[in-house]
Amino acid sequence: MAEALSKSRDAAANVSAPEKAIINHATIEQLFSDYIADQKRRGKRSYDKTQYRLNQVLDSQHIDRNTPAKDITPAHIKRVLAEFISRGAVAGSNKVRANLHAVFNFGLFADNDPAKLNEKVIYGLDRNPVTVVPRQEGADKALDRFLSWDEMKEILKLFRISSTVFPIHPDYGRLILLCIFTAGQRPWEIMTNTKDNWDKNNNTLTVPLHISKNGDYHVIPLCESATEILECQAKQYPDSEFLFPGDTKEGHLLTAEYAKQIRKFCARYDFEKFTPRDIRRTFKTLAGEMGISSEMRDRLQNHKKSGVSTKHYDRYDYLKEKREIIAQWESKLLSL
Repeated sequence: MAEALSKSRDAAANVSAPEKAIINHATIEQLFSDYIADQKRRGKRSYDKTQYRLNQVLDSQHIDRNTPAKDITPAHIKRVLAEFISRGAVAGSNKVRANLHAVFNFGLFADNDPAKLNEKVIYGLDRNPVTVVPRQEGADKALDRFLSWDEMKEILKLFRISSTVFPIHPDYGRLILLCIFTAGQRPWEIMTNTKDNWDKNNNTLTVPLHISKNGDYHVIPLCESATEILECQAKQYPDSEFLFPGDTKEGHLLTAEYAKQIRKFCARYDFEKFTPRDIRRTFKTLAGEMGISSEMRDRLQNHKKSGVSTKHYDRYDYLKEKREIIAQWESKLLSL
């Protein structure tokens, strides 16, 4: 009887307190890798920027990439972020902090999902070490930088010397020009786009749903200058499906390197710093000066149209008006 009672208690204990099978806990490098893979799977467009920042963390003298993720402490995080701050990248430290916070939350949720009660513990995290490390208040500047007409003139002068000579890598040079001549389109929606979306007969480039930020099809009218850039790319890379192929795992150029190339240009030519997003803002601002309505500027840049479902949205709406704006924009740029 006593033996039966003991077995009964053991069985009850197993039911009331199920245990996960424990394996060697994943390293911080593996946690980072798993997070990036999850971002790619979920179609997050900024994964390459995040990966670039996380690689910087792994390269820090304060981090051993083979350390189990569960052994990373707030002290590690504080020292890593201090490196960014010490070299003047205060706003950058906030971006890295945000990425790290998301990464460790990913690991926490993966291990503590009730739906995975009897699965193996991968990371062994019981807290997020980033939470108690404060961000740097006031470091993030308002996004208000746009290029003046004089700055646009200088960029066009430097980047249009010839089809092959550029102040930076030629492919990124042509990408900058295409973003300019297409009225500040999102770089991601161009560099990940493929040749089959380029309608040469109608001079348009379509952004398909799977790479469109707002989930809508978007038809970009192409001026002659934009078409010349695409033709140059096609001639340079006849065997690639991408408009802007790259020697990357993805097969196309990446936004992190694009931003880096622009920084190099600014430093090399003593040009006031600007970012890829500032090119987009430049069209929005300067086209406004030209008298183009805010609604049409938004439509041309593929801003989300509130109250209009993707299902009923006609991708060719306002194409005539968008062509007219692109023609005005190109004419103004070439007159500088």
